[in-house]
Amino acid sequence: MWGSHVPSDAAFCQIQEGLQSVRGTEPEQHVPSLGNMFYSNNIGESVARDFANPEIAKHVQLYPEEKDGPISEVWQAERWREFKPSGLTPMFSRGHLAQLQDGRYILRQNLIMRKGELASDCHVVMPNKNGWTISEEVQVISTTSFKYNYLDIVSAVPGDAVPWADESKAPVIPNPLREPELTT
Repeated sequence: MWGSHVPSDAAFCQIQEGLQSVRGTEPEQHVPSLGNMFYSNNIGESVARDFANPEIAKHVQLYPEEKDGPISEVWQAERWREFKPSGLTPMFSRGHLAQLQDGRYILRQNLIMRKGELASDCHVVMPNKNGWTISEEVQVISTTSFKYNYLDIVSAVPGDAVPWADESKAPVIPNPLREPELTT
């Protein structure tokens, strides 16, 4: 008979409960002041599970995307540009110093997918004897051109700090929301 290896409903429920206890998250109960009880899942656990699963992680969109034509996904919208740097997640935050393959220094302002390539709007940083200055002009630079991050740069300059010409215009580096070893 073709159905001899199909578990019973009771066996199937038992398997589901076992999997839920090993891999799932238990919804958290909340009772606000008005007494309307509701449940929610732990978002952190859900996100961690998504990143831990390679079949799901490869589809997670981490960066906003500039797109020609109609917008079909939330990460293609322009809304993220409206936020102040402090309101952005560390990977979108502004003011990351980097050195390019060609030796130039830049101050990365964001990370954006453009035509299938991860790129950044950057200000060129010019080191000179009176201190480093930041240009006003914005250039779009592919992240494949990035060679060294902030920590690499400061380890190579005297005094382990970038000597800015105008400290009032100096970016807060590294970003206080990021772990120092992750600064790029």
